[in-house]
Amino acid sequence: MLVARKKHYYDTNEINRVYEDNYRNTNKKNTVRKNRKSNHRLAISVIICVMMISGSLIFLLSRYTAITETKYRIITLNKQADELESQLQDLNAQLDSLTRSDIIEKKAIEKLDMQYPKYEQMVFLNLENDYDLELSNAEDNLSPEKQIPDKNMYYYLKSSLQKMYSLLD
Repeated sequence: MLVARKKHYYDTNEINRVYEDNYRNTNKKNTVRKNRKSNHRLAISVIICVMMISGSLIFLLSRYTAITETKYRIITLNKQADELESQLQDLNAQLDSLTRSDIIEKKAIEKLDMQYPKYEQMVFLNLENDYDLELSNAEDNLSPEKQIPDKNMYYYLKSSLQKMYSLLD
C-alpha cells in the first residue's frame, strides 16, 4: 500500500500542479488579454489626443492666416486710397488753374487774339426803366429825340458809374 499511497500522493501533487499551472496559464492569458486591451485603449486615447491637438493647431493656423490676409487687403486698400487722394489733389490743382480768371484772360489774349472791347463797341442796357408794354409807347421811349434831355444825361451818368464800379470788382 505504500506504493499506492505514494502514487496517490504523487497524483494529488500532480493534480495540484496541473490545476495551479492551468490557473496560472488562465491568469496569464487574462492578464495578457487585459494588458493587450489596456494597450489598445491607451493607443486609441493617444491617437485621439494627437488628433484633437493637431485639429486645434490647424484651426488656430487657419485663423491667423485669415487675419494676415485681411491685414494685407487693408494695407493694399490704404495704398489705393492714398493714390486716389493724390490724383484728386492733382485734379483739383488743374481745375484751379483752369478756372482762375487771370489765366483765362492770358490764354484768351495770347492764343485767341482776343482784346477788351472799346467804348464804341460797348452796348449799354438800361434795365431800370419802366417801359410800357404797348408797342407805340415802347417806340416812343426808345427814340432818343423824344426822351427828355435831363433824363438821358442822368441815365448816362448813372450807367457810367455802375460800369466803373463793376470794373473795380
